[in-house]
Amino acid sequence: MPGHFPHAETGHPLVDANPTTHWPSGIEGSQVVNSAPKNASRWGVTALARENDRLKRELESQHDVVVHLKSKCEEYATQAEAKFRNDAAQIADLQHELQESRTEKEDLSQNLESCKDRIFSMLPVEGVADTQLQNQYIMLCNSIEYWLDNHFGDADGFIATLGQAGKTRARGNLITEYLDEAVIVFANKNPSVEIPIMQMLVFLHLYENLLGEDRIFPGLSHAEEECLGMVIEGLNDLNPAKDKDAILMWKLREKRLSEIGEYIMRCPQLLKGKGFHGCSGNPSLCHQIVQEVGDLANNIRQSMAEYEFVVVDPREIKGAEVKYFTVIDSRTGFALSSSAVPIAGPGGRVGSIWFQIYPAFVRKATESSKRIVLVKPTVVVKFDHPVPRGKKSKSSH
Repeated sequence: MPGHFPHAETGHPLVDANPTTHWPSGIEGSQVVNSAPKNASRWGVTALARENDRLKRELESQHDVVVHLKSKCEEYATQAEAKFRNDAAQIADLQHELQESRTEKEDLSQNLESCKDRIFSMLPVEGVADTQLQNQYIMLCNSIEYWLDNHFGDADGFIATLGQAGKTRARGNLITEYLDEAVIVFANKNPSVEIPIMQMLVFLHLYENLLGEDRIFPGLSHAEEECLGMVIEGLNDLNPAKDKDAILMWKLREKRLSEIGEYIMRCPQLLKGKGFHGCSGNPSLCHQIVQEVGDLANNIRQSMAEYEFVVVDPREIKGAEVKYFTVIDSRTGFALSSSAVPIAGPGGRVGSIWFQIYPAFVRKATESSKRIVLVKPTVVVKFDHPVPRGKKSKSSH
């Protein structure tokens, strides 16, 4: 085969595969041997050239890829930078809106706080507010009863004694201010009603000085109150909070409250000075009662609902009407128990109301709500027949 080199291990000389071929004279052996390295070198260069071309083409291809990737990276970088600027602008806008919202919220909160009192004062008082005032009035009546039992419980004929002692101006007291001589004589003959009469007098004094609807500013004369009333009416045209400015001034009159308590305390102090057993000169309970009345009056005046204290005049009472009152039996001086049944006479009459101790506490009717009796009136009744005693009443109200 042409170009075939026999393996050296055969031991045969190199000869042409074609037996008819004759080598030229002088070059037969050496020229054939010398041409083999040249051919191998030529073939190596060719292979290297081909490899170089392949590597060059591959490098050019990779270069194109790098250029493409670089272009893509630059494009992405440009887009990212634009997006960053856009996001930064949006964030700045949102931060500005957030700050404006916070400022607006603070302004609204301040406006809300400033409007709370006004909004509340314009709402009708219902439910819980009624219950609060109801409980305050009941506690006030119970406090007066407890205080009088503490100071006068063991004393007999003290109303007549106070009436006699109060004839001098320096010793004027509740008895001489409110009771005429006939009532004093009546109380002296009926010791069981002395404590109820004192309850009536204490409440009457507190009502006239604090609770009465016309008592805008305790301690002022009638003319001064009329003037202040006109001022308040003018203020109410600007501010619907009922009597608010008068209340703020009224709350500062602690000295006046103290004077009211001191006047009421004259009765037990006079009796103690005359040696009545069990009469104390400690004013703390009395001052507490006056403060309770002040708080009740303040709450009533601040309320947008209208309340009133309804007085019961002396008259006959029928068995069906007993449930509308808290009844004190004139024979015993104690509250009639709920299980006690008075004996009725002709026409259902069971007795007559002698006098009222505490008036009824009523919320007036409005266009949207009915009249409600929050606390029944407490009256002293002289029954025509002794009332069989039932179970002891737990409360007078």
